[in-house]
Amino acid sequence: MMLGRARGRLGKLSRFYNNLFLLAGGSVAGQLILLAAAPILTRLYTPRDLGIAGVYVSILGFMSVGCMLRYEMAVAASRDSREAASVTVLACTLALGSALLAAVLKGLAVPLLLVHIRSDVRLIVPYLYWVPIGMATTSIYLAFSMWAVRFEEFRALSATKVTQAIWGVLIQLGTPFLHRGPLGLLAGQVAGQSGGATGLISRAWTADKEHFQRVRFADLKASARKFVRFPAMSLPAVLLESLFLNAPLVVLTSLYGATLAGWVTLANRVFFLPGLLLTRNIAQVVMGEMAQVAAADNLRELEHLFWKRLKQLSLLGVGACLVAGVVAPVLIPRVFGKQWTNAWVCAELLMPALLGNLVSSVFGSALDVLQRQDLHIIREIGRTIILAISMGALYIGRPGWIGALAIVGSMSGVAYLWYLWISWWAIHRQPLRVEHRQQAALESEAPAR
Repeated sequence: MMLGRARGRLGKLSRFYNNLFLLAGGSVAGQLILLAAAPILTRLYTPRDLGIAGVYVSILGFMSVGCMLRYEMAVAASRDSREAASVTVLACTLALGSALLAAVLKGLAVPLLLVHIRSDVRLIVPYLYWVPIGMATTSIYLAFSMWAVRFEEFRALSATKVTQAIWGVLIQLGTPFLHRGPLGLLAGQVAGQSGGATGLISRAWTADKEHFQRVRFADLKASARKFVRFPAMSLPAVLLESLFLNAPLVVLTSLYGATLAGWVTLANRVFFLPGLLLTRNIAQVVMGEMAQVAAADNLRELEHLFWKRLKQLSLLGVGACLVAGVVAPVLIPRVFGKQWTNAWVCAELLMPALLGNLVSSVFGSALDVLQRQDLHIIREIGRTIILAISMGALYIGRPGWIGALAIVGSMSGVAYLWYLWISWWAIHRQPLRVEHRQQAALESEAPAR
């Protein structure tokens, strides 16, 4: 019997890592395709073109994160396939409604933008009509990716990452021969999302067509009421988190122009996106470790695990940043072209943000493992305050672009320290909270005895 249980545990562990490697493999393959195409794209597009595309992605990232009100996260929590289909349709309906609303607001906002923004940044305005399209495609892809996660179709989900990268790169490479400017970058972004979404929708429809056909308006209302905790509890924190991640590039562009945004976008693509991908994969493993320790009620061991992983990640992060700092001045001008030389300066100045992300983001899952969602919103409010201070310093002081990036990089590092401290606080205080609850329970039972 013990041998059977051991085999069962090994089987579950093997299945977990197999799924992890499938997802990570697709993401890595997609990133490698994008990186391989980058030296060609930087010769077909100017820094201003890439800056406009970067601002588009930042605006899209903020506007799309909450357009389904987080109901897409309820797909995995549904009790059966019929309810999952209802929640998926609800999320997609909200996404299309939000995209339509964004299109209307875009028409109202354009006249104001043309008056109040600097002349070289006005080039972005004609491309804002891509934002509603991107909101719809990005959100629908996310909804059906959660459907794929629910049914453990990780191989299909991984394949979409590669499909997105291939379609996006092909369109971005081909469009400049027909139309100059950033249009190809934006079209490639949207086409990549559409390609991934189409494959997942087709797979879901083929497997569970009858469930989607039976969804009625009453089912959507019932799903919205049942899973109302998702928008109520997680939406504000997620919106603040997205604001922290996406606002700096928009502000920098409004103050210093689209060319600087292009240099920053290239630095992000070459150095920061691979780091973000690495931390996401590490975070999944660390979250599994924390969940096992917490499930065993060995809460004080969590703090030991925290410091152990923090030391390892700090060494990894410092090493990665040192390598990036040495490589960037040599790599960027030679590989991407002389017009991108200043991108390495941007990478150097933003290095505190990269280090902070590598070291601290992995521990964000501690709040979920310990069910401290209350600290999630506190964490994001703190980061938003730090963001507001740094952006206010830029608007009031108006330093040069090098000074501005130094402020953004250093304040981002401070914000990630705050992020890390909140995770540690949750881990450090959890045993005390449990002991207080146990003591209170014993005291309440004492009179009865």
